[in-house]
Amino acid sequence: MTCSSNRGSRAATPSLRLRLSAGFIVLGAITCSSPGQPSWKTVKECHGADECRTRCEQDDADACAKLADLLFSGEDVPRDSTEAGRLWEKACEMGSDVGCDHLASHLLGDPEEVEPTIAALRQKAAELRAKRCEAHDLKACFGRVFDLQFGWDASTKAGKDPEAAFQLSERALPGAKKLCEGGDAEACYIAGRLTKGFADQPSAQSLKGALSYYESACKLDGERCVSFAMLLAETGDAVRSREVLSQRCDADEDGSACYPRETDPTLTKRWIEKRRAACAKGLRLACDDLGGHSSRKLLEGARSSDEARADHGAWTRLLDDECSRGEGLSCSDLAIHSSFDATGELTIGPALLQRYTALERACELGVPFTCTEASMQPLVRDAVAIYPSEFHSCVRRKDGRVGCWGVDSDGRLGVAEGSKAPLALSTLDGEPADGVTFQGSSCVLASDGRAYCWGVNPTKSSRAGSPAKVLVAEGATRISGGTAGLCVEGNDRRATCYGSFLAARSELKDIDRAYVLYDRFAVRRGNALEVQGRSEGDRPIRLPVAPAQGDWQVGLSGMCSLRKDGSVACAEVDLSHGDPKPQQVDLLVVPELRDAVEVSVLGKRACARTSDDHIRCWELPNKPPAEIAGVYDATSLRKACAATKRGFVFCWGGRYGVPWGVAEPMRAGPSNPETE
Repeated sequence: MTCSSNRGSRAATPSLRLRLSAGFIVLGAITCSSPGQPSWKTVKECHGADECRTRCEQDDADACAKLADLLFSGEDVPRDSTEAGRLWEKACEMGSDVGCDHLASHLLGDPEEVEPTIAALRQKAAELRAKRCEAHDLKACFGRVFDLQFGWDASTKAGKDPEAAFQLSERALPGAKKLCEGGDAEACYIAGRLTKGFADQPSAQSLKGALSYYESACKLDGERCVSFAMLLAETGDAVRSREVLSQRCDADEDGSACYPRETDPTLTKRWIEKRRAACAKGLRLACDDLGGHSSRKLLEGARSSDEARADHGAWTRLLDDECSRGEGLSCSDLAIHSSFDATGELTIGPALLQRYTALERACELGVPFTCTEASMQPLVRDAVAIYPSEFHSCVRRKDGRVGCWGVDSDGRLGVAEGSKAPLALSTLDGEPADGVTFQGSSCVLASDGRAYCWGVNPTKSSRAGSPAKVLVAEGATRISGGTAGLCVEGNDRRATCYGSFLAARSELKDIDRAYVLYDRFAVRRGNALEVQGRSEGDRPIRLPVAPAQGDWQVGLSGMCSLRKDGSVACAEVDLSHGDPKPQQVDLLVVPELRDAVEVSVLGKRACARTSDDHIRCWELPNKPPAEIAGVYDATSLRKACAATKRGFVFCWGGRYGVPWGVAEPMRAGPSNPETE
């Protein structure tokens, strides 16, 4: 049997204008065909930029795709996402399913123009894999099993046929086993994966059978040891899993196999040391890994050491240099992670200016999802209030309408097909009073006490419909939301809380305030806070707190009291665990802050709007606040966002440093549901 390199298999497709995203999907498959009696074979991919470039110049389509991968990630070669896009396109035209897949994964632009192209590329990739599979290319058949199991287009599930996937895996498994016996590490991994199957909960027998093949793959190719360790952990053998990972970490020069794990600080420390050394030697992926890790840890406050600050500073300088050389994705990354200055301390003012400068540069270089925030689209130019959450946000406009943007799933944006008009609150039987966003829902409290939601109906955990609204409460005086769901309060010291993560609908009595905390909720009664357990019947955590003398704001990592004299007192306390033991919590006054009128708590960061309409933020519990540059006329503060008198919305960081609402708002406003 002979293996071919796909020469002369070019397809006539027009040149594409590339807009590259930061995602990276590996679906490698290499052509290998046979005349006469077929037998299963695999061909090893090229290694290193020099070998891949040589083979690409000889019209090896898959080598071009691999070279593009290296250029995109900056592995073994300077990062060049533009050239990566050109090579993916070339590889796809020559018949590489990998080239088509990766081109589809990184193609961005106007969705109305790009989405059909992406669908066509994914279909072409699936057809190429099917053709290669007919020639008994094991890798291609392995990829084809995934196409059939989950669909070649996951968003539409096009091509999904689980029964055909099972039949194909049964046909390919004997060939994979035979190649594995011959010393092919990739075939051993494929044999193990096919043996394990694709059930959500594999049987003990299938896991045991897969283990032997994963172990063989590990012995033949050290890079496969991580998969072996993960499967060991899945079978419950945590001790051996750590041993395998530790051995692989020792042997892995760049540290990629060490992986940071909160449960294994020793392995995490070795990963940091090895990735730091690899970054210093020029391995671009190591710099990204280390920089992203330090950024998250600095934001969480869990690793605020001088070394973490140095790692973050070195990474942002690298991104800044690449951004200045025209790497749009580096500009985007710089904007997202510029929450700290060179020392690692929170300096929201300079960081905000750097972020908007980087966003503008990324937009100029063709990274489309950055253009919205950089240019301040009209939807957010006339905002009077902002309702942000992890994956989508809404604003209330001066004309009394609500517009939302972000991840559009479950109808949370209320978008009617072909419409971009924001929802008119006049259709909600009352003037706007307040709003919240969370998980799959957006909710508004009208001045007449009626609360409406669209997206997932939190009272039933079902889709409310788009653009239809659902009345969830009447006689409400306050609503609050979080990742888990919604609490609606009345003027009778009662509240009703709903949410898909909560155990059930909960009726609360004799309360002063209700809060949603991720997958549960808390209530304030007098000078104590009670955090409910994750399951019905769990003992609540009771936190005695010094007299607040004002309103409270509560987050998972702490709480703050806005006092009547304009001072703010905070406590850092972890509310994410179900410890039933009572604990005394003392509030510490935030220094240099005496004129607050509004306060917000998000993670271990708190912000206040002061009487002069400036925004000042600090790390809990009581570090000196820093002012946000450019926000001098704020009218509304929510989490890490503010609306200003000018009608702008400023967001300066959110979960893991990702800015809130960095997604095309002009494509997202809920339309007017007058026909419901």
